[in-house]
Amino acid sequence: MLLSEGLNIGDLLPLIPPTRPNSGTQPSKSPLVEVFRKPVVIPALKEKATEELSNRWNEFVASYDPLERPELLKNTPTFFEFLCISLITLVSLVKDCRKGFRVIKNDAYSKIKYTFFAALRETEKRQVNVKTFLLSILKSLDPRNVIVLIFRYFYFFCIYLPIRIPIIIYAEIKAFFTCLTLGYCPYPYTFVGIMYTYVPLIYNSTKEIFYILLILVSAPKTILQDILLQKESLQTITLCGRKSVAWSDPVKIETIKTISKQTAVSETEVMLSAISMCLAKYFTQSNQNIPCDLPVTMRNVCSNYIFATGPNIKPEDHVSGILCLNLPIPDPEKDVSLLENLLEIKNKFNSALEKQGLSHLLTMLQTKFGILTMFLPSTILSVYLKYLSRKYAVVVTEVTSRYPNVFQKTLWGQEVTSVIYWRPPQANTSISLCLNEYADYVKLGVMCDAQLIPHHPFLVRGFPEFIQDLGKAAIVP
Repeated sequence: MLLSEGLNIGDLLPLIPPTRPNSGTQPSKSPLVEVFRKPVVIPALKEKATEELSNRWNEFVASYDPLERPELLKNTPTFFEFLCISLITLVSLVKDCRKGFRVIKNDAYSKIKYTFFAALRETEKRQVNVKTFLLSILKSLDPRNVIVLIFRYFYFFCIYLPIRIPIIIYAEIKAFFTCLTLGYCPYPYTFVGIMYTYVPLIYNSTKEIFYILLILVSAPKTILQDILLQKESLQTITLCGRKSVAWSDPVKIETIKTISKQTAVSETEVMLSAISMCLAKYFTQSNQNIPCDLPVTMRNVCSNYIFATGPNIKPEDHVSGILCLNLPIPDPEKDVSLLENLLEIKNKFNSALEKQGLSHLLTMLQTKFGILTMFLPSTILSVYLKYLSRKYAVVVTEVTSRYPNVFQKTLWGQEVTSVIYWRPPQANTSISLCLNEYADYVKLGVMCDAQLIPHHPFLVRGFPEFIQDLGKAAIVP
């Protein structure tokens, strides 16, 4: 409703927009943000090649464009010069049409008419016509020009090349030696310099292309086996529609970061480990069978989604795609240590990140642009959502702070000491857990169906205790 009215959540809150502190603290980056690795080398190769081609084209235009060199129009061009002028005319025509098509009617007749008159203008300016074409052939076949051309080739092969080749060889050897000794090539126009620049870019670009192709090829299998055919390990109940909420005590972000560094895992995986133990405690207290693992869906939400204001802020730009995960649930009757459970979560989490790049990207594009609803009927998507929400009855949302260690203030100057955001469960989802990062702490909140009362506080209340136990197991000072 807010998005349809052009409003954000922050527009309804009487808060002063947050500002980044001068302490230099940077927000931690969640692994849920970029599951599908964005190509880095391919854009770099494109930029480098575009720059090189642009420079070559500018040199070509400066040499053969009659508009840059009016003296070319005073004499009849040779056949080669006529071909160069024709190529420049064609490129100029394409550029003119690309600009002109934006301001004319979007129909075939208008485009053909515009292209015709643009072609007349460009050919007239550069005198590209049948008469010039025939005269250029005659000039190229003129015996005087043929004799001059023979002498030029004789000079090039018999005088210029014998002098130039040793200089080129010396420059290539010097460039190669510099690459070995200095680790970079200061001679970019040598063959060695070109190879030194482009071979790594082409090689790494090829690796990125194969990564994308691998994701595209393996995505259907992953979606079918790991998502659609996922077994239902949690018996869902008939939802009553009423919601209940609960939240944990705050946990210092610095404590989670320290555990993350000590155990060589991400902060998200540390908090997932505590969530899995909270779920195990809930199953125990409610006398339910504890599953080996529980299918959950995860997504990251930047705090700008909640607090940012203004017409240029789009909340959908601050929400990541969805990741499906089989979260291991430790059984108290089995002798499974906290670190062993954390290691199992790490392995399954990394496996999901590797396999679900495309599905994560598609769900993110759906959130931002509605790409799936453009091509698929809403009925199919609704059935698909209800089907998935039955298999993945638990949703985990990670709210990361855009401005760490910053306490926001209200419009009347009062400091906001605590913030909790709940993401309502949808369709057949019965439990929605939300990791709220605000200022210098994290709170775990839950919004669930009222059928889970009175045991629902066990889903979150033990979160600080389990983080402390994990810190002790990791020997965090």
